[in-house]
Amino acid sequence: MRPLALACLAAVLAVVAAPAARADDDGPDAQVLALRAGAWLPAGPSMAGLDPGPEGELTLGLRLLPWLGAEMGAGVARPSSAAAAVRDAAGVERTVEPRLWDVPVGGGLRAFLPVGPVELSAAAGVAVHFLSAERDVASSATTAVASEKEEDASLGGWGALAAMVKVARHTSLGVEGRFTVLRPHLFGERQRLDAFAAGLRIAQGF
Repeated sequence: MRPLALACLAAVLAVVAAPAARADDDGPDAQVLALRAGAWLPAGPSMAGLDPGPEGELTLGLRLLPWLGAEMGAGVARPSSAAAAVRDAAGVERTVEPRLWDVPVGGGLRAFLPVGPVELSAAAGVAVHFLSAERDVASSATTAVASEKEEDASLGGWGALAAMVKVARHTSLGVEGRFTVLRPHLFGERQRLDAFAAGLRIAQGF
């Protein structure tokens, strides 16, 4: 086997074996299962009628290096809704009240920085958002109310900051804030669903 191929194989084996080697020492846990539960907050102009609501995410992380990890997971967000006035392409004013489910599935990389008893981290990645949206539409020209329903799968990017404190050998507790950029196609047009997600984060290492 050529020296270059041997070097590449050794590097791959080192990355794969490193987490297992650290599992028995006093370093960071090789794998971490984390849960975040908090609030979904619309960022700037968003789909009319969407208000803050509950959200959460479950992720599985793998430490590649003491300061770098990879993670993947899935979440759910359920914004609350309120009636909002909008104008359609013809200029007709309508009242809409949307109901939205957002289920993101994706992953990214997370960098870690210990500062005393606190471990700070910054992460970024992408996720596919599986969206299910319904809305009631009432026109100012009539008293009839129509219901519309659409689904879409759209790719979005995200970035996050977290601060965690160990409360046990393998358990950490802290807070995380996340910003997501998302532009799904719903109800015949490109919607803006940029949002903040902020909440408590608990992580269990193993």
